[in-house]
Amino acid sequence: MGSILVTFGLLPVKATPFIAGFSELGIILIMFALGFEENATVFMRSIKRTWGIALFAALGPFIASYFCAIYFWHNTNIAILVGLAMAAITVSLPMAVLKHENLHLTKAATDIMTAAVLDNAASLIYCRNITPLSQWSE
Repeated sequence: MGSILVTFGLLPVKATPFIAGFSELGIILIMFALGFEENATVFMRSIKRTWGIALFAALGPFIASYFCAIYFWHNTNIAILVGLAMAAITVSLPMAVLKHENLHLTKAATDIMTAAVLDNAASLIYCRNITPLSQWSE
């Protein structure tokens, strides 16, 4: 939706300091809300079992979307961002399906949610360390 609004000139092309701060606040609130639903002990035990799910469930979509973005935009930084965006949502979608089917309290759902948190945290860490947006057009 954001790309459509920017294309039609309804949103600014460059993020203002308010928008940048607001987006970081949103990420913090989402992680905080997730913390209310997750038991830290169960989460730490699940990490040992689910790191493989997190890695491989994110790796395929990352690679596919990375190369699609390279094909269309010929820019490595944009391709990395597109790949990370896809990697961050790949494990969360099955969780939504499990919740719809009332299976969200099962052990499998806990493992999927743990993998999703690991994917999202890794994506956020990597996004924070890539080239600043101001240099992307070069």
